[in-house]
Amino acid sequence: MALELYELKILIFLLLNGPSRKTDLVRALGLNWSRLSKLLDKLMEKGLVHRVLTFSDRPTYVYLVTAKGVEELERIFLELKESLERAEKKKYANTE
Repeated sequence: MALELYELKILIFLLLNGPSRKTDLVRALGLNWSRLSKLLDKLMEKGLVHRVLTFSDRPTYVYLVTAKGVEELERIFLELKESLERAEKKKYANTE
């Protein structure tokens, strides 16, 4: 599954910080409200993020990574790790 850079940033932020409000995401990622809303909608359509209504002081939505989102992040990080390992082997093979 292909992800945009900011979709990946949102997933990583939510994984590291847990359930977060849009305000938290806007501040952390420097996105405007409209762009963030579109990205969150896309992530929810892909089943990678879930929105939950909470009632602390007042009703508000928080966003969190789904199990499918965690699996997708694991897949991406594994691909990155393997790619870095291949590059490292290639680098050492060229220096010998």
